Amino acid sequence: MLLDHGANPNLKDFDRATPLWHAAKEGHTTTMALLTKCGVNVNVASTMDRIDLHTPLSLALTNGLSEMVSLLLAQPTIQPRVRVKPSNTGKYTPCTPLGLACDSGKTPLHLAVEACNGAHVNLVTLLLSQVGVLPDLMDKDGDTPALLATSRGQIEILRFLLAKGVGTEAKTKDGLILLGVAAEQGYLPIVELLLATDDVDAQSRDAVGRTSLTLAANPLRDRFDRQSNSECV
Repeated sequence: MLLDHGANPNLKDFDRATPLWHAAKEGHTTTMALLTKCGVNVNVASTMDRIDLHTPLSLALTNGLSEMVSLLLAQPTIQPRVRVKPSNTGKYTPCTPLGLACDSGKTPLHLAVEACNGAHVNLVTLLLSQVGVLPDLMDKDGDTPALLATSRGQIEILRFLLAKGVGTEAKTKDGLILLGVAAEQGYLPIVELLLATDDVDAQSRDAVGRTSLTLAANPLRDRFDRQSNSECV
């Protein structure tokens, strides 16, 4: 009704947010679909809630909304390259194609892996279908999407990433490769998956000389399941 009477869908509020941005934040896909038919800026960014330059796409990914992500990626005006300003550095940083990062310095793939509902595998599939989305990019902590998926026990995401050619030798800031991360946390299915991969080095050491076997036998953090660690050994 408001759009039919000339309401401007691109007007921003004091937080630099437009109606489309709010629709993304609240998960209103139907409203977003209506707004995208009116020539709105689908790359709009806002400083609401002290989230510096969060975009509709990064919001949809964070919330695991695959239908909304598909809708946004289908828009011809989605910019292939943007500049974001992570609040922790204050510096503008160029992103890779469709790399609409949030203030934590994560790429869309990191956000998809972190999504907390059952849609995340689909989100990863959607993103990797886009030209120019690179699966091995690191976040500000140096973690790749594969490392993040491994640390969270998300074997289906890891399996998909490996099928897309993601390398297994990416390392955490402590020098752990994927196998070491899985072994320390007792994720036996992931350990089995990685050991079945040709290029995994079971003898690889972390920054202080620990192998994956050492980590499985003596995990640093008590929160890990000792029985699961024993199975990995």
